Amino acid sequence: MSTPLRIVMACDEAGVPYKEAIKATLSTNPLVAEIIDVGVNSSSDKTAYAHPAVEGATLIREGKADRGLFICGTGLGVAIAANKVPGIRAVTAHDPFSVERSILSNDAQVLCMGQRVIGVELAKKLVADWLNYRFDPKSASAAKIQAITDYEIQFRNAKGGELFKAGDYTGAEDLFSQAIQKNPHDPTFFTNRAITRIKLAKWADVEHDARAAIDIYGLKNPTALKSCFYLAQALLSLQRPQEAHDVASEAYKQSLAAKNPQSENLSGIVLRAKQHIWAARETSRVRELNETLGAVEALVEADVTRALAELQGRLDRGEIGEIGFGEDQRALREDAELKVHNLREAFRIASQGEVQTRVVPDHLIDGITFEIMHDPVITPSGSSFDRIPITKYVEKAGVDPLTRAPMTVKDLRNNYALKAACEEFLTHNGWAVDW
Repeated sequence: MSTPLRIVMACDEAGVPYKEAIKATLSTNPLVAEIIDVGVNSSSDKTAYAHPAVEGATLIREGKADRGLFICGTGLGVAIAANKVPGIRAVTAHDPFSVERSILSNDAQVLCMGQRVIGVELAKKLVADWLNYRFDPKSASAAKIQAITDYEIQFRNAKGGELFKAGDYTGAEDLFSQAIQKNPHDPTFFTNRAITRIKLAKWADVEHDARAAIDIYGLKNPTALKSCFYLAQALLSLQRPQEAHDVASEAYKQSLAAKNPQSENLSGIVLRAKQHIWAARETSRVRELNETLGAVEALVEADVTRALAELQGRLDRGEIGEIGFGEDQRALREDAELKVHNLREAFRIASQGEVQTRVVPDHLIDGITFEIMHDPVITPSGSSFDRIPITKYVEKAGVDPLTRAPMTVKDLRNNYALKAACEEFLTHNGWAVDW
C-alpha cells in the first residue's frame, strides 16, 4: 500500500461545493494522512482564486503538504496561479488518462478541476484514482521533468541577477537560494549568492558559500579564484586576517600563473590582510608600552561589542532590515576604529612620540611579494613593483600582472623617486624590515 499523503485543498467561490464534497470522501480514505483546507469556505466569499491557490502551493513548496487539489469554475485559474509558485507543477485534468499522466508523466503536485466542467461523482472517482498514482524517478519521464527543473533553475538564477543589479539583495539572495536548493552542484549559484551576501554583510554565510563553490570547482581550478577572493573578504571581515592572508596569497600566486584578471583584487586583499595582522601586533605592542592606553582601548572594544550585539538583536527581532544592519554594523566598527586612532594620537602627543602606531605606507609595498620595495621599477601601465619579482613574473608570463597587457622586461623603467622614498623610510624606521 502507498504511503498516505498530506493533501492541501483550495478553491474560490465557484468551487466551494465540490471542495466540501470531495473533502468528505477524502476524510475516510486511508491514502490520506491529513487534509489542509486553505479556503475559501463560503460561496459568498469573493476572494480571488489566486490567493488560496498560491497559499496551498506554497505549503507544498515548503514541505508542509505532499499534493494539492484546487478547484475553481474551470480549473484553469487556480492552475495558472499555483504554477507561479517556484517548483510547483499544477495541471488541470478532467479525464482518467490525463489524471494518470499528470503523476506518472509529469510528477505534478497539484491537480486542478473546474466545478462547471465536470460532474461531482466523476471528480470524486478521479481524485480517488489520483491518490494511488506515484511518480517513478527511474522512468523515461524523469529526464523530461529534470529538463523542466533545469529551465526553472536558469530563470531563477537570471532573475536573481536582475534583482542584484536593481539593488534588491534580499530578493536576489532568496532566488539564488532556490536555485541552490534545486541544484546544489552548480558552483556559480554559490558564487552568485556569496557576492549578494557580501552586499548584505552576512560574512559567515559568505564564507560558507565561497567554500562550497571552491569545493565544487576544485581548489586548483582557475575558475575558483573569484570564490577565493570572496572567501578572503569574508575571513577578513570576520576578524580572521591570518586565514584571509593564507587564502588570498595562495590564490594570488595561482592568478599570476594563470594570467587571471582576479590578480589585482587578490593583491589588494593580501595587502589588507597583512596590514590587519600587523595592526594586531601593533595593538599588543602599544598596549604593553602604556597600560592606561590598553585599558581605555579595552573599554572602546567592549562598547562596540555590546553595540554590535544589540544591533544583531534588532535584526533578529525584525526591527531593521539586512541592508540597514550591514550599514550600521560598518558604521559602528568605523567609529570604534576612529576612537582608537584618536586615542593613540593623543597618547603619542602626551608621551612625546614614545607611544605611537607604526604603519608602512601602501605605496612603498610591492604588489607581488607584499614586502617593502628596495629597487622599485615602473611598468608601462604606471604601477610600481620591486625589480626582482616583477622581472621574474614578466619573463614567465609576458604580461603586466594587473592590466594583462603584453610587455617584456625591457619595458620596465627605474622609479628613482620611489626608491629614494623607500630608502628614507627604512632609514628612519628600521622595524619595517620585519613588516
